[in-house]
Amino acid sequence: MESITPKLNKIIVSGVKICMRLNYSAIRSTEFLVALLMICSSIYSLLNNRIYDFFILFLSRFLQASFLSPIYPFLPTLPIVILFSVSLYFYAMGRQKHLDGIYAISWLIYLPSLLYFSRVDWLQVLGLPINFQMFETKLSFAETLIIGISLVTGRILLFYISQIREIYLEMLGRGAEKNDLEHVLPGMMMFTILLAGSSTAASLAISYLIPVFRHLLNSIITLLPYPYIIIGVICLTIIPLCIIIYFHSGASD
Repeated sequence: MESITPKLNKIIVSGVKICMRLNYSAIRSTEFLVALLMICSSIYSLLNNRIYDFFILFLSRFLQASFLSPIYPFLPTLPIVILFSVSLYFYAMGRQKHLDGIYAISWLIYLPSLLYFSRVDWLQVLGLPINFQMFETKLSFAETLIIGISLVTGRILLFYISQIREIYLEMLGRGAEKNDLEHVLPGMMMFTILLAGSSTAASLAISYLIPVFRHLLNSIITLLPYPYIIIGVICLTIIPLCIIIYFHSGASD
């Protein structure tokens, strides 16, 4: 028993040392797992949405009347394969703009499920012959909310992890010791995970606290003349302002 204890201590110490080091392949593997989670969760929301059935029906009618009819049996999985292939291509490219592409694709195919829970049907407001009922989803509001928050969290993680990867490569190019960098990067990764976790927790808290203040907000909104127009004007003013501030801050850096 006494001989086993030193061996166990050595195994624990070596395991801690491995965990306290982070190399380039580990960073890329983390990016891959985050991107995979984002695309899988968004595809899950798409598969449970009515718009996917409409899309498959449209493709089936198109393929039956074209020379592409041999791929008809694979039709239900074809869009999924295409989405995974494009996302894998963006991941392989590895630059920040390509990782943003994964987020954009994930959000785009998740959007119909989110719109279904909108209290304002903008399609009907615009006088179109369709409405948000065509985006009917089998998912509950809680499931849709969790998927949306996971996409936002994934975007935060991908952004900061890619920054860590660029710092790692830049420091190597400047002659930094690889072993030193592998001991420093885990602290940066922990900070990134903590930041993403706190953002997720704050988003969940706000989402579940909003119903508590619903009656108060409704009473304030009803006091406004043409509330949707006023709120829309405020949003259209704030969003460009935030974009301008963001680009100015980037230019100053």
